This record gives sequence, C-alpha cells and structure tokens, in this order.
Amino acid sequence: MSTRTWLIAGAVILIAILGYWYFAGGSNSSKGGDKKSDGAPVRVAAVVRRDMPVVEHTLGTVVANTMVQVTARVEGVLDVAHFKEGQFVKKGDLLFEIDRRGFEAAFGLNRAHALLRDEAAFEKCAAR
Repeated sequence: MSTRTWLIAGAVILIAILGYWYFAGGSNSSKGGDKKSDGAPVRVAAVVRRDMPVVEHTLGTVVANTMVQVTARVEGVLDVAHFKEGQFVKKGDLLFEIDRRGFEAAFGLNRAHALLRDEAAFEKCAAR
C-alpha cells in the first residue's frame, strides 16, 4: 500500500473516532459539565405502606342491562323531558310532556261541533 492510502485511511478512522466522541457526550466531560444534562430530576421520599386506588382509563361502550321502548299514545311535539340521560327511572315516572296546545285546540273544536249538533237536534225536536 502506498503512503497516500495509509493517510486517507488514518484520516477516516480519526474522523470516525472524533465523531463518536462528540455525539456520545465525550465533549461534555472535558468541559467540566458546562452543558445541562437531559436527565429527569430525582425525588426522594420515605417508604409508606398504604392502599392505592385502582384507576383504569379504557375505551369502551356502556350498555344498559335493561332497555325499554317508549311509545306515545298520541302524536305531538315534545315539550319537556323530565329525566337526564343515564338517570335511573322507575315504573310510573313522568318522562316526557307533549305540547298541549294542539290537543286543547282540537278539544275546543270538537266541543264546538258537539254544541252545534246538540243545538240543531234541540231545535229539530222543539219544532215538532
């Protein structure tokens, strides 16, 4: 091998050693610790025996053990819901209120028709 080959090989080895020394933290120890280390701070505490709460953070779906289907006897617009989602309810609890204005109008109309029909029937009987 020629002298030139030996010089190039030596320069490559020297560059590799210096690069390893620089990136492995060798420059930190030579400067007396001027650079801050990236380590986490350490705390010290006395050992104590006690119960620890068990907390689990998981993803999932919660399904009720009892599900019911609620159907209305009449159609209308829901006015108020008397429960919150997930709340326990019992048989007979008031769950919803339907807007009563439509029912009151229909009741008044039926009452007026009945009154007119009865008045007409009365007049027919009185005319005989």
